[in-house]
Amino acid sequence: IECSYGWKECVGIADRSAFDLKAHAVASKTDLDAFEPYAKPVVVEKLEAAPNKQLIGKALKGDGKIAMEVMATMSQEGLAKLQSDL
Repeated sequence: IECSYGWKECVGIADRSAFDLKAHAVASKTDLDAFEPYAKPVVVEKLEAAPNKQLIGKALKGDGKIAMEVMATMSQEGLAKLQSDL
């Protein structure tokens, strides 16, 4: 904003989330939630690496961080192979 005494920085950031919808739902006494039930529940099994950071750090020294990053980005197939190899 340019003022008589120079430029001033002005920033307005608002995270209203779902405020407008919630306020409208309360005022209109209308449920605006959307829900679609599934005919059959979907169950997904997912492997997740849970490495022992202390052990890896001692064994690999400076390369421990790299090993942790590799495990964090491995595919499900890669994690399954790693699990079977151990």
